[in-house]
Amino acid sequence: MPFLNKIASSPIVANSWKLTYYKEQIYKIRQQLLSEQSGFCAYTEDFIAHNSADQELEHFNKDLKKTVADGYYNWYVSSRWVNSPKQKGEKLVPDVIKNSSRSLADIAADIDCDEYGFFAKNDNAETQELINFLCLDSSELSEKIRQQICFLDFLKFEKEVAVEPTLFQFPEKFLNYISAVACYLQIPDLKQRWQLEYPNWKNKNPQAVSDTNNNNE
Repeated sequence: MPFLNKIASSPIVANSWKLTYYKEQIYKIRQQLLSEQSGFCAYTEDFIAHNSADQELEHFNKDLKKTVADGYYNWYVSSRWVNSPKQKGEKLVPDVIKNSSRSLADIAADIDCDEYGFFAKNDNAETQELINFLCLDSSELSEKIRQQICFLDFLKFEKEVAVEPTLFQFPEKFLNYISAVACYLQIPDLKQRWQLEYPNWKNKNPQAVSDTNNNNE
């Protein structure tokens, strides 16, 4: 799960950006976080950069919201689906994660995703608790991933479309749940390649990252 990684040199840190109730400030922080996440939901790896209506500036630990301890390392951009009350919503961070000596990114590094969904690469309690907390083991998310793989399978074998050369042209169609796609297409460095390509895609698609609604944190 590379999109939970944080960048010490982020402009949010370097310029001490604060989260306010001004729409412009929320938008600026959200877009910077989304760029650092290469356009993906930090949790589900759904590509959301093309759809501002599906983006939320999310506080990983809700307990820190509106406190002095809240800040860059607690902020991510997520899809509305995973941050809904039915899914992660207002759930509290499990103590095993909150009290861990490992960073969130280190714990997340033990989570992987294939054509069937997210899974823990070991039986560490922290890893499994993070999967549960982020609802990565939900049947609904597994079905979304399955549908994405079926879509690619249909294009490749029924329509005989060369999917690989067009992956980066239409990420909103082809790169949803990118870890699963990388596994299915057997392109282990797909995420790293897209992270390099994302700035070019963003420059070519300015309308995709414009703010079209009032998304609050």
